[in-house]
Amino acid sequence: PEKICGADIDDVFAYPTTKFVRIRDARLGLFKIVLALGIVLYVGVYELWCQGLYLEESGVTGSVRFSLQQPTVGGCDPTDEGCKNAFESVSRLDYCAQSASEYVGTKWPCEYYENIGAQEIYSSGILVVTRMTTYEERLACAAADGTTCPFVYNISSRNTTYVADVEAYTVLVDHSVVAASLDKRVARNSAKLRGR
Repeated sequence: PEKICGADIDDVFAYPTTKFVRIRDARLGLFKIVLALGIVLYVGVYELWCQGLYLEESGVTGSVRFSLQQPTVGGCDPTDEGCKNAFESVSRLDYCAQSASEYVGTKWPCEYYENIGAQEIYSSGILVVTRMTTYEERLACAAADGTTCPFVYNISSRNTTYVADVEAYTVLVDHSVVAASLDKRVARNSAKLRGR
């Protein structure tokens, strides 16, 4: 049939389509390519790659802990039972007074310390003790006797030593990061993060 309900069958089943036109102009074609390339460079390179706008930003909280570990046989953990220290003999350390070898600086007696005695840990770092001087003081006068005190304490003895084999100690760094404001909380510690 040519008609349905009085309407032309071709009009009833008609559908729209896009019409493509080929424009033959070098200037317009080049302008289109340059414009498309500019958009790709701006969005792809500048916004996404350089500025990282595809990433979600979140504040990160991190913490770092330093500690010192004395040299051990086979690099074992000194807290493990049976783990032995691997200190060099003080007679072989040039800077020790117990050594007969020549040394340019001042020689002092050397003493062995495990990590606890050779470190001072602070909230933002670690102090590795290499030379230690201890003083013994005696009370010279007290305010109870009613006199003025030019010296409250007098030094009765002074002892300076080096920490033996301190160059073989290992500085351990533990760190962790947390980004709690993201939809999925991100938390990692040094055991799960690869260093570079």
